Amino acid sequence: MKALRRWVSLRQESSAPILTRFSRVATVSSSRTSNSSSNVLESSLPIELWILILQEAQYDDLLPRYKWLRRYALVCRAWRPHAQQLLFAHVALRGSSHCKAFVRAVRSSNARDAAHGEALQRAVRTVSMVMDHQEIYADVVRLCPTLRELHLCMYHASFRPDALALLAANIPETVRALRVRVYHFTALFQLLRLFPRIEYLEVDCSGVNEPLPDPLLAAPPWPLRELRYVSLRRGAHGFVEWALSGPAAGSRETLEVLRVQCPTFSPSILPTLGVARLRSLAVPRVMAGDDLSVLTHVEEVWLTAPRFPSPTFA
Repeated sequence: MKALRRWVSLRQESSAPILTRFSRVATVSSSRTSNSSSNVLESSLPIELWILILQEAQYDDLLPRYKWLRRYALVCRAWRPHAQQLLFAHVALRGSSHCKAFVRAVRSSNARDAAHGEALQRAVRTVSMVMDHQEIYADVVRLCPTLRELHLCMYHASFRPDALALLAANIPETVRALRVRVYHFTALFQLLRLFPRIEYLEVDCSGVNEPLPDPLLAAPPWPLRELRYVSLRRGAHGFVEWALSGPAAGSRETLEVLRVQCPTFSPSILPTLGVARLRSLAVPRVMAGDDLSVLTHVEEVWLTAPRFPSPTFA
């Protein structure tokens, strides 16, 4: 892979400067690519193999390197659309200004080449946003019809009704994972109502300085497979119980992974939750009196803040 990246760098010595991730990469003109580079690639490996190579070559220590993808997009016409789709697979937007730039870039690409623009939209799998109560965030998710994961950081206390309704109307049904960091419970529970189909939920409430609302919302219908909850205050029991309290067996039947980081959380409530299929458990500590015998499918137990002596497992 290092040889491939070095080869790409040499190919780019006479090219235009590297363009920005969204607005400029999506607008690269085919005139920037020389016919000679296109001819070289056409006579070498099939494009399907180059796509597989690009998918692997974008990573360095398991992390994608977007500057490499930008360079790959400028090598030749054959590489450009596939490298751009990899570039759009994981979208990180820090605030409304980034969101507006992303929306402009996608719309501009659609105006020039509808097929390519649609391919870029369908390539988005993960969106990370720092969001508030503005309506631009609904425009972002509407442009990502095959979105699978949403990573959100929300500082605002609550959503405006019109902004919340617009967001609810545009969230793709394909979203299965939600990771959210909040500072107010009102905004959190307003948001969670919009995701009845998620299977992975991670909530970080470590910055919240208020108690859980009482009463909580109606039981959520989602079929969770993994639940992660972080809180530095009391209330983890209440949230975990609510998240698994769906109709019928619901998440109690499907949950496989439970990870709770809260100093007051005790696994003694697990027998009452009915999570019989749990395979992985991470809690601050397990005391000698905690009965985990009902977890007949559990394969691992992580203790993040154990007390000594630690309990033994037969």
